[in-house]
Amino acid sequence: MSSILSRSQLNVVLAVKGQPFCVGAASNSDGAAVTLMGCGVGNGGPNPPNANFTWFAPFAPLTGTIRTYDNKCLDVTNGNNVDGVKLQIWTCGTNNPNQQFKVNRQTIEWAGSGKCLDLTDGNSTIGNPIQLWDCTDNNINQEWQLDTVQV
Repeated sequence: MSSILSRSQLNVVLAVKGQPFCVGAASNSDGAAVTLMGCGVGNGGPNPPNANFTWFAPFAPLTGTIRTYDNKCLDVTNGNNVDGVKLQIWTCGTNNPNQQFKVNRQTIEWAGSGKCLDLTDGNSTIGNPIQLWDCTDNNINQEWQLDTVQV
């Protein structure tokens, strides 16, 4: 990893804004669902940090991969650019367009698509899958909180 990359990315917990839920991967297998998990966020991070929901992400307003489990990336299933497509993790690929995301102040956009990470049906329950949906200003289902953590 280059020193430029390491200075432009942080270990984070991706949390539902204002709630004790985090975005996590069900396992470290290709195709594992990305869903809400309980994470006990408070005072700067989860208690304790957990590989299932700790991500290595570019900080706003940069674009790049959002990684977990060392070499697994947040991935748009089959590259489908449609509202409601669920997210998964997949082995990171060099410049894979399905794995490029722009981290903004409160939203995360699939790079160049106009689609944002979205809380399916606004349902804040453990196990609810994370989907993509057209980015909409002030859409609470698309507002995320990135808390830095020590791992």
